[in-house]
Parts: sequence; structure tokens; C-alpha cells
Amino acid sequence: MRFLGLLSCLIAHSIFIGPANASESLRFHLITEPYTLDPALIRGSTGSYLLGNLFRGLYVLHSEKGLQPLGAKSCKWTTPTKLRCVLNPKHKWSDGTVIQSDHYMKAFYRLVDPKVKTVQWGLLKNVVNAKAIVEGQLPLEKLGIKAIDDKTLDFSLIQPDPEFIYNFIMPALSPVFGDQDYSPSQATKLITSGPYKIKSWKMGSKIELLPNEFYYEIQPRNSRPPIEIYFIEDDSTALNLYDLGRLNFLRRVGVSDIPALKNKDDFIQIPMSRMDFLGFGPELNPYPNLRKAMAHSLNYEELKKLYHALGKPGCPSLLHKYYGNPICYDYDLKKAKQFLDKVDPKIKAKRWKLFYSKLGGESIKKGMEWIQSQWKHNLGLTVELVPSEGATYFAQLNENPPALFRKGIGADRPTCRAGLEVFLPGHRENYINFNNNHYVTLVEKLNETAANNKSICREAISVLMNAYAMIPMGEIHFSMRVRKNIKGLEINEMNQLNLDDLSIAPSTEL
Repeated sequence: MRFLGLLSCLIAHSIFIGPANASESLRFHLITEPYTLDPALIRGSTGSYLLGNLFRGLYVLHSEKGLQPLGAKSCKWTTPTKLRCVLNPKHKWSDGTVIQSDHYMKAFYRLVDPKVKTVQWGLLKNVVNAKAIVEGQLPLEKLGIKAIDDKTLDFSLIQPDPEFIYNFIMPALSPVFGDQDYSPSQATKLITSGPYKIKSWKMGSKIELLPNEFYYEIQPRNSRPPIEIYFIEDDSTALNLYDLGRLNFLRRVGVSDIPALKNKDDFIQIPMSRMDFLGFGPELNPYPNLRKAMAHSLNYEELKKLYHALGKPGCPSLLHKYYGNPICYDYDLKKAKQFLDKVDPKIKAKRWKLFYSKLGGESIKKGMEWIQSQWKHNLGLTVELVPSEGATYFAQLNENPPALFRKGIGADRPTCRAGLEVFLPGHRENYINFNNNHYVTLVEKLNETAANNKSICREAISVLMNAYAMIPMGEIHFSMRVRKNIKGLEINEMNQLNLDDLSIAPSTEL
């Protein structure tokens, strides 16, 4: 019955036509259809998997090679706050035009333009005058970035920031070609700077990509295969389509499917640079003993088994390479009840609500149900689960963060500081309202020293954990499946898909 229902759905929507291996293209899915192709306005999986292969800027991040120049020949610090980038003349638009400094300036101006209203202006927050321009206090021309000539860019920062160059791997800082229309209806006219360009966009169904032939000059290859990206909300549907051969890259395997798939030769797990946590919102700030009780009442080993996780919940999501051995909350029911005894009975009796986004899929739902049960069974606390649609959930976090919420934040740089700065006062995603002077000092110190300074990173994490401001969800690994005939599909720790070296051999699997 499941197969027949799926087949009927596919026929009704005319999504997949022809035999499973009719053409050797890369075929994967996104859970939502993008409303625009503007890199300044799109983040998440759409930005990482689609826009990241349409738009490329000064640098890329390779999972093994690390930070690599692409649109830049080089970027060098001339002083601790002055950076000069010389462009690579081989980097061209998909129409053959050489990418020049003015194309980058247009992108930088768009990000800080108050009319654009994009949160991604934060990538330039350390640039001189960026904040004042976003707030409408200064004109765009006062931005501390200058095009010295067609191939040279100078950046002036308000303070030393050794990690600033990592920002250049984001599509939002890729060059902008004229006054492009990023709407779906004009997608095939889009001039791109990455390895691919748009062939077609069938609304409600799929996007087709073709290789950008001018990109060969910067990343030589004999050929790159075409790409088909489908819009499929349901993980089980995507899994069925992969098993049928209609998809050959499954970018998200649900938790419940991991046991049956983990021993297959097409199953992979990629460690991610993230900060995933259960947040204690402002309403719980006055009740440290309740937060401590909740943190120590969860059987983290059991939750790890439930998630089939490689990282242990109760420990930071940041990759261990940033700070060494994990610093974790222990499961200690005796300790938890001692903390709970110090909590006002009226607060213990209150009905709390735990919010989470439906975008996390079935695995997040199961985890939240387990946590709800643990708090009820171990502490007698009543917690109501409130699953929310993505847009509604994020709006609530920004406007009025609830007492309890589950949040996953992908780092925008592969560094310790990128994960920890989320909890700095004034950060737009500091939904727990964490404010600790020692923590601020430590995170700012990371800005003045070599990236990924383990000892400082470790001390800052200790401060955060000792405050019981949130419960970390452990080091996160994304589970995926990739057909063995697909080569050169590269995913870095920031969940960015790089298809520069993609190739697909003829398949006989299905």
C-alpha cells in the first residue's frame, strides 16, 4: 500500500519520467522550494546545496584541503585590520565575462543596504561603517571596502578578525552581475559564477542545472554531469525514490532508517560544525536550580541510542577538534532531584511548553517526545510539545523566545568562535539571552589569537556549561546515501556541497 500510494503521488505530480538510470545526472532533493535565487536572502540547505554551486566568491572550503582561493588569487593582511584581495582573472561569469572588483562591490553594498533587509549583512559586521550603514546613518559609499582597480579589493575592519576570510566561502559574498532578477520566473536568464547554471525550473517539481562551461578555466574538468534537484518534503518519500533509483544522492536519512542502512556501502555520515541545543529561554533565567535539574535528569546514553548518534547528547555540538575532549552534563538523577527540591513548588507545578521546528523532521520529533517523557518520569514536570512551521517558529524565537525550545544553528565558519559567538550579547540568535562578561572576554580573545585556539575555546565552553543556559545536543553527524558510481561529491563540515569535481560513471545498480 505504501508503494502504491507513492506511485500514485508521483504520477499525479509528473515528477519522475522514464527509467531509473535514463541519464547520468546527479539527482537529489530539497525539502522546500526556494522562493528566490538571491544569495543575500537565502540560507540553509537551499543556500548550501543549490546556490553554493550557482554562485562562488573569493574562497571555497574543502573538507580535506581546508580554505582554498577561487575568485581570489590571494588575500593577505597588510595590517591586523587591513586586508587586500587580488582577484583571479580566470574566474568568469557563465556568459564569459571576467569577474571584476565592481561585481564584488555590488554584492557588498547590497548586503548592508537598509532597503535589502538581509540578516546576512552580519558577514560584514566587522567592516568599518557597516553597522551604521545598515541602520541608515551613513551612505553605502562609506563602507570600509574599496575597489582599488578592476582586480584589487581592500577591506578595512574595526578590529582584528583573523577569521574574516572564512566569510568569503558564503554565497552571499559572491559577486553580483548587474541588476539580475533572482525570481523563479527568470531563473534561466541568470548569469552565474559557480560551476553550474540554470537550465529550467518547473514550479512545484524540480530545478535542472547544466555545467557553466566558463568555470572550466578556473576548475578544469573534461565534463561535469547535469543536475536535477527535486522538491520533496517527506523523508520517507525521498528514501523510497532513492531505493527506486529516481534519486542517486539522498542528503538526509531519517533516524529511524539508520539501523537498516548503516551497513550499506552507500551510507555515509559527515561531522558538522554546528551548535544544536535545547535552549532555556528568558522565562527560565530566574530558576537556575530548575535548569540544573532538567539538565541532569536526562539519560544521555539512551538519547544517543535513540538518535543512533555518533556524538553524545549533553556534550557540545562543536567538533571536538576545536577544544579537545568533550565537556558534558552527566545523567545523575540523585543530583537532579536535589536541585529540584530547591525549586518553588508553584514553579515545579507549572505547565511548560517545549517548542521545536517541524523542519527537523521525524528524528527531532522523536527526540523531543523522549525528552518530554524523561522530564515527566524523572522529575514529575509537565512539558507540552509545540511543533511549529519553520517561518512561524523562527518568528517566535526572534520576537518572544519561549521558555524551552530546540534549536540547531549551522556555523558560518569552521571555527570554535563561529559556534560560541551565537551566545554573545546582541547576537541575533542569542535566544537564551546569555550575558556573561567572562564569556565575552574569552570569545573576543579568540578573535585576537590563532583560529581554533583550543584552550580558550575549552574555557569558554566551560563557562557556558556551568551557567546551565542550555543543554547541548552533542556532536552532530548528517547521515546520507550516495551511489557508488558518483565521484567527487564533496561535503564540508558546514554542510556545503561542492560539485567542482563531480563525475558519474554509468550505473548498473538498478
